Amino acid sequence: MQNEAVLFKRKNRRVLTFVSILVCAALMPLAGFSFVIPQLSMFLPLVLLLLLGYVGPVSAVVCTVLCLVSAGVFLGALGAGIVAVLCIPYLIGSVYLAQKDSEFWLSCGIAAAVVFASACVAVALVGAWAKTDAVSAIIRTVTEAVNSQPDLADWLISLFSQMGLLGSESGGALALGSLTAEERTRIIQQIMALFDSLLRLQIPMQISTGSLAAGVLGQAILRKAILKLGHTADYPALKTWRIPKGWGRILGGTFALLFVLARLIPQYTSGMYYVFSGIFEQVFALQGIAAICWILEEHKRKRITKIIVFIIGYFVLQTPALILGIADQAFDFTKRRAKLGDAEEVNPFDPRRE
Repeated sequence: MQNEAVLFKRKNRRVLTFVSILVCAALMPLAGFSFVIPQLSMFLPLVLLLLLGYVGPVSAVVCTVLCLVSAGVFLGALGAGIVAVLCIPYLIGSVYLAQKDSEFWLSCGIAAAVVFASACVAVALVGAWAKTDAVSAIIRTVTEAVNSQPDLADWLISLFSQMGLLGSESGGALALGSLTAEERTRIIQQIMALFDSLLRLQIPMQISTGSLAAGVLGQAILRKAILKLGHTADYPALKTWRIPKGWGRILGGTFALLFVLARLIPQYTSGMYYVFSGIFEQVFALQGIAAICWILEEHKRKRITKIIVFIIGYFVLQTPALILGIADQAFDFTKRRAKLGDAEEVNPFDPRRE
């Protein structure tokens, strides 16, 4: 059943609207650089959905415009275009799917695909503007910025030296005062080369995991807001989120295979391993959080406790949440599968199953 644009008909919460717009205006410079950090670029549209669902349409619309203006002011038409590509299709698609009340997990998949496509277009825009690949363009820009600020260059050299990633020919720590201009330039080039290698692995992984998170969390935010407004929405409670039993072995086996291949032939499989490992961590971390929320529900804990568990488990302690998710998949320590009616083994490749 369609909810007839209920999110845009809700009353605006005046104080929160004013505060959210004020905070957004203060943080405007960050929006202009969101495309440089894939995780930040996925976080921004989620915040806008949160404002739409819980503060009001005025806050969401004004803050979206402020983000576009910020990107345009600091990075020109390219920056505004990138932020628009990252935010607008996802916001429109997510709101449409939520208000149409499409099936929850299907909507999550569609929204994630929209985010992924938008991120790929944004990366392509950066490459087209720089007439090279996006990573090279980012590294070139950062290198120019570092070389123009000696204090920043010294800080980077000192940081990497303390981390043990750089050292003198004698094996000791680098002495900044004894470095010549040529040596500083060479060391900065080494640091940028490390950044280049890292970004080429991290950007595809962060785009994939960020798309998955944006798809699921965006639909959860909007549908919970619709339910709070007194309308119906297809939204399975977080405590019930779990991977079908037959798919656990498929995901685990794929992860193990890619892990081995990444060690044997890293030049061909490292990228695939990092992308899949990021998705694997996201999926099972969410399942671990859901398992804890199930236990909290059985013990009649308050809703705020579940919110705190989600925030800590997803943003701070994701590794423990991942371990709990794998344990829940393997052993069903919460016994929720039996209570939810899916304790039987499932063959994900059986065409006869519903």
